[in-house]
Amino acid sequence: VEDPNEPNLLLQREISLKIEMLLESSGFTRAPFESCDYLLFFDYGVDDARRVVDMMPIRRPGATMAASSYTAGVPSSAVYDLPDSTTYVPYTRTVYGKYMALTLVEGSHFRGTQEKRQVWVGEAVLTSSSSDFRDAVNFLLVGAFASFGEDTRRQLSVKIRTDDARIKTLRAR
Repeated sequence: VEDPNEPNLLLQREISLKIEMLLESSGFTRAPFESCDYLLFFDYGVDDARRVVDMMPIRRPGATMAASSYTAGVPSSAVYDLPDSTTYVPYTRTVYGKYMALTLVEGSHFRGTQEKRQVWVGEAVLTSSSSDFRDAVNFLLVGAFASFGEDTRRQLSVKIRTDDARIKTLRAR
């Protein structure tokens, strides 16, 4: 359901079309507002930038050291292997949290009361170094639709690769 008060109607329409595509690929069909059984509302956003401290490993490969000496005119030598070492160096980076919330409500109840009687709620979040929401929305939607309509009873962690076919399809939209 589109919100006419949304400040970025173009992005809202883009997300709506992607949601329709995911619903259709899951076997659902679009129905007119006046007669649909369910309505799907969505909300999305990007949090303010925040700085996080992370650690970067710096690996130093081992080395071989040869030592020679003379004691009372007698030469001696030894070879020593120095082990690899790793040092961890702190660094800061800026990250942005992005979220998508999907709320499925009863259509007839909403039409009669304007109250959103929830049937299902799906939320997806991700954090990245980019503030751009347009590509992140693809990952958020694929993650949210991974368990669309299911009661998972707990938070799920979903890994989605950039070469995932669903991501490629949504990017092409």
